Amino acid sequence: DFKKLGTNKIETNTYEVTEKFNNISINSESTDVIFMPSDNKECKVVCTEEANAKHSVKVENNTLVIELENKKEWYENIGIHVGDLEMTVYLPKSEYGDLTIEVTTGDINIPEVFKFNSIDMNLTTGDVECFASGKEFLKTKVSTGDIVVKNINTKSPLLTGTIFKKSSRVLFNIASFICSFVYCFFNILYLKLLLF
Repeated sequence: DFKKLGTNKIETNTYEVTEKFNNISINSESTDVIFMPSDNKECKVVCTEEANAKHSVKVENNTLVIELENKKEWYENIGIHVGDLEMTVYLPKSEYGDLTIEVTTGDINIPEVFKFNSIDMNLTTGDVECFASGKEFLKTKVSTGDIVVKNINTKSPLLTGTIFKKSSRVLFNIASFICSFVYCFFNILYLKLLLF
């Protein structure tokens, strides 16, 4: 069991949200972010997180604000960090206002049951699967990773990364096409060099 080798302590915490809100803002470092519909029409956030780097969950100005409160000393970042960090947001409604997600490392998964007025996601390393719709605005930026989107109904979506557009079971992978083309080109060039 590799988890026993880890120097970080992982725990699961549940944060109940009783106040009403329309917008959602998430700011964290290394965690997967998953959205799920709530079974009991109540909102809660379940975080598998480090004991000394927990999240705060509160409602401010009609916005559900989820932020990482990193209380680690600098030397606590040195060691073997084992375990999957995950944040699951259970939402009672299907339609919300503005969604903003800022994560350094991790994956983001939003099912198509949800609708937002705008979606703005910024991810350094990880994959994004966004099947929810953004009525007015959709912006997704990933430095290293893939973006899979569906239900794009905004006029000018801003997508930065390796983009997959999933619609009617058609999957477009621009990066793979370019890589295949380059691979074939160099193979042909190599064969010509051998022949001549």
